[in-house]
Amino acid sequence: MKWLWLITVLIAVTAAASLEHQTSIQANPPRTIIVQVLNGKTGKPIKGEAPNIWIGNVKDPVNPRTDSKGEIALEIGQAQPAEIRVMGNYYMDCRRRENQELMMNVRYSLTEIIAKGVVSENGCGQSRTNPIPGKLILYMRPMTFKEKWDS
Repeated sequence: MKWLWLITVLIAVTAAASLEHQTSIQANPPRTIIVQVLNGKTGKPIKGEAPNIWIGNVKDPVNPRTDSKGEIALEIGQAQPAEIRVMGNYYMDCRRRENQELMMNVRYSLTEIIAKGVVSENGCGQSRTNPIPGKLILYMRPMTFKEKWDS
């Protein structure tokens, strides 16, 4: 009889611990955003671009490749500060700025991306899309011969 009682207590404790673990996992689900790279002239997705992406205060960028929709899914976790920087690798940003070094320092709020979505300026053409919550949309253009040569 003591064994039966002991086994019942062990099963109850194990079940309670398992339930608590599952609840804590669900309470902090991974936070993911989408970065989409579009051609500023055509508005079409750029496939195969590997932009430099800095999340939070990391020193070295990650370089995932865009899929056929021009998208990259990024797990942002609890990045601090809650910001992201993105700079094209084979493409140039369509915002109207001369110095590409400054482009590396443009920071986007992760909180704003998650809540409302963010769309960058498009100085390369007429294409424009509306923000989508959870998505950062960037307009880029192919590098010119001179830009490729200089980099």
